[in-house]
Amino acid sequence: SAMASTCRPTATRTRRAALQEENAAHRSSTATENQDSVRTTRPVEVSSSAGPATVPAKIDGIRLDSTQLQNAHTVVAIGKSMGADVADMAVALTLAYTDTKLDSNASSAGCIGAGMFLQTSQLYYGVNRTDPAAAASAWFKRLLAQENADGNLSFAEAVLYMQSVATETTAAQYEQQHGWATALATLLHDG
Repeated sequence: SAMASTCRPTATRTRRAALQEENAAHRSSTATENQDSVRTTRPVEVSSSAGPATVPAKIDGIRLDSTQLQNAHTVVAIGKSMGADVADMAVALTLAYTDTKLDSNASSAGCIGAGMFLQTSQLYYGVNRTDPAAAASAWFKRLLAQENADGNLSFAEAVLYMQSVATETTAAQYEQQHGWATALATLLHDG
């Protein structure tokens, strides 16, 4: 079908390939770099002309290229403008990084979910899910509406509620990303 021919490979396959490449690059750079374990203590400036080949930012050992960092900045800026707190922004960054590596053009198996949050058209009808600002706005609108109805959610509750598409990711894998995502959310929020 036309839909199937325009779909990208599954997000899982894309994530695995990206992770393998990232790990190989990390292993080779660790031998010559002594700073991989240094924690970033201030936001990294991203110029509008910067491309993915730019030296990546490092947050608690996680490398973000300029596109990923720009998408993270957009998520935090939208969340901040909508009144989300840093914990909400950390959940957003955790899901977006864990499921898609902050790739705004990602798609899930069968193209059910799209964008960096793997948002479904059923939950996000009419939203351009591959536009980082539109996707983040719709994502925070849904989370904040749930929190307004039920009170603040724990990290685990928010991840469970906001995960749009079932993935192979476990709760423990999301939890592993929570620390650096909180650090990044704080840096970008306060920066």
